[in-house]
Amino acid sequence: MNTKYYTALIATALISLSSYGADKLSVIFPDTTNLVFTVPINDKVGERPYDAHLEYPSEYDDGRPTKFGRTGLGFYIHVEVIDETDTGIHCMLKVDHHTLSDWNQYDIGNQIIVRQPVFSAFATESDIILPIGQWLEMEGGLKYLYQKEESQQGGPGYPPQGVGSPDP
Repeated sequence: MNTKYYTALIATALISLSSYGADKLSVIFPDTTNLVFTVPINDKVGERPYDAHLEYPSEYDDGRPTKFGRTGLGFYIHVEVIDETDTGIHCMLKVDHHTLSDWNQYDIGNQIIVRQPVFSAFATESDIILPIGQWLEMEGGLKYLYQKEESQQGGPGYPPQGVGSPDP
């Protein structure tokens, strides 16, 4: 076996171990796609980054860009758990959905044409208490589900049926 195989095997094991036993926040954006985004929460913080970023000229001098802006596109979710009880969690929750709607064209003088992006966005930031294991619907149609994963202790077990027992 080669080094690449071992590296891939170790990376897969680390990823699966890091998500094992992690709490999860599920979010539905019903007005857009009805997709359910699940964000693992490790060390009281979870994040789903934007799908992409767009960099565009934001200031000009004689038609030449001098400063650029940058914005995220797609869905963004950030959750930070502040306090936890048996029935719910108190958290800071930020949810964004940004889309590139169009491009506006501006003429500067007779020869210079500048195009600027037009964005549509839904953004909310909340200090909220979420019940554990129950969907909570908020204004704007967003739905949240916080799931608490109890870590399980591993131990000796029987092999699956059809698999021989280990050699003595």
